[in-house]
Amino acid sequence: MYKVYVKTDEAGRITSVNSDAFLPDVNGWALIDEGDGDRYHHAQGNYLLKPLIADEGVYRYKLADGKAVERTAEEIQADIDALPAPPPSSGKILAAATLAFQRMAAFGDITEEEAIEYKEIFPEWKDLIGKPYREKMMFRHGDDFYKVNDGKSGTFQLHWPPNQTASEYSKIGNPQEEWPEWIQPTGAHNAYAVGDKVTHDGKRWISTADSNTWVPGVYGWDEAA
Repeated sequence: MYKVYVKTDEAGRITSVNSDAFLPDVNGWALIDEGDGDRYHHAQGNYLLKPLIADEGVYRYKLADGKAVERTAEEIQADIDALPAPPPSSGKILAAATLAFQRMAAFGDITEEEAIEYKEIFPEWKDLIGKPYREKMMFRHGDDFYKVNDGKSGTFQLHWPPNQTASEYSKIGNPQEEWPEWIQPTGAHNAYAVGDKVTHDGKRWISTADSNTWVPGVYGWDEAA
């Protein structure tokens, strides 16, 4: 003869079932039945008619009048409703972090140098066609990185690629390049300062003027030795 014991939580839900054949200490366990045969000997997997835990991840049985009784559908549903929401998947976390980084960059909370270091998380221009843009928004186009000029907003158009629409978009240079390619400024927001270094027409130039929008070789630049 084997004795069947159960453990319960504070609400009386049965959280475990076993036989005294495998319990060296029954302290904290409640005796509910005894008998012979595999159902009693291997009670952990055989005594209850249904699995101890329902498909939804809540306990199926309760201890009532010294017996294991299946809980009502309402009781089980109440436990299901009380389950915490599952944590977001790693994919959702990454998507949320990417969106937050993009918004911080658009509102100036992240420098252009910081943004370009992680430019891979920014959208491609071709994927933005037909969608609205606003000032300071950043995006990729091929191997280059761009932002929307100050005061500009509109809708990305197929026939207005960023490398041909300087009035709307400005290319952001790689700060790790000591002599980046000169880009025609479109206003004070992306004009060159004194000491800025660029490459133009295969030569290197250093700006000698603030708010410099001139083409190297015309005015405001000294050719580097």
